[in-house]
Amino acid sequence: ADAGHRGARGRVPRARLGRGRRLRKLAAKAVQLALLGFLAWKVPFAEVARQLPDARGGWLALAGLSLVAIYLCDALATWSTFSRLGGPVPLGGMLVARGASYLLASLTYVAGQGALLYFVRRANGLTTAKAGAIILVIAAANLMLLMALAGLGLALSVETPPLLPLLLAVGLAGTVVYAVLLVVRPKALARLGVVSGLFDAGLAGQAWATLVRLPHVLALMAYSFAMLRAFSVEVPVVEALFRLPVIYVIAFLPISVQGLGTSQAAMLPLFSPFAAGPQTVREAAVLASSLSAFALMTAFQSVLGLICLRTPLGKLLKAQGAAA
Repeated sequence: ADAGHRGARGRVPRARLGRGRRLRKLAAKAVQLALLGFLAWKVPFAEVARQLPDARGGWLALAGLSLVAIYLCDALATWSTFSRLGGPVPLGGMLVARGASYLLASLTYVAGQGALLYFVRRANGLTTAKAGAIILVIAAANLMLLMALAGLGLALSVETPPLLPLLLAVGLAGTVVYAVLLVVRPKALARLGVVSGLFDAGLAGQAWATLVRLPHVLALMAYSFAMLRAFSVEVPVVEALFRLPVIYVIAFLPISVQGLGTSQAAMLPLFSPFAAGPQTVREAAVLASSLSAFALMTAFQSVLGLICLRTPLGKLLKAQGAAA
């Protein structure tokens, strides 16, 4: 009876953790529905629908090529980072694992990350903590690149979004603190498995991960830029350089599902000035571009994921993702 009592006590934190996760998901969905409702109220759907047939085919074709580039650059950067910081990883396997993780992550983030962690652990015997640390290094590389590109755009552009300097200041402060921790390596933090993995990577490892991640971020920006131009949102390259990273950071925040709703709401004031016509038409063009970009990327990653999941490795990843 005592053992059963101890087991029940041990299950309480897990139950609370599960409830907390469900509450966060419900909150994210509530925010998403509220933002989508606001967008539907602000921009007439009929006007958005009228924009779709007028999309320019040449820019859509470029967007399609950019999607392929996003996948290849992402997989290559992930493979390079894991191979350098954790040991050799087969490139072919990484191409399959990364493609499969896109589809699994669209179901749940944990499933996508679980599949990727399983692959690298199976490939070179990395511990979960070490592999998780490398994923954090990759995430930090993404954020650093976005901040750097936004800062470059801020230096070159005359007009800036009001919150951009503040966001960059906060990001820069966080980067400095992170860099100091990598150099000092406090013993109290080094005892933690994931943090120890970050310290093992060090500044050199983080710099490498950031460098090899640059083509992926540029391909992502090329995709967004092409989709804006496809719907006649004539944003100059320099303006897109700092405005798009702001949108990406907002989309990555865990306040809505897959960034849908938050990114569209943020894009209206940042990009509608570059479209033609009355305000309603300009906002409809931006919204049509953003929703189409989301739909096209989701379709591409779903098809890619289904193809990858049909491979022998993909079937193992699917099983692991379902168990995560």
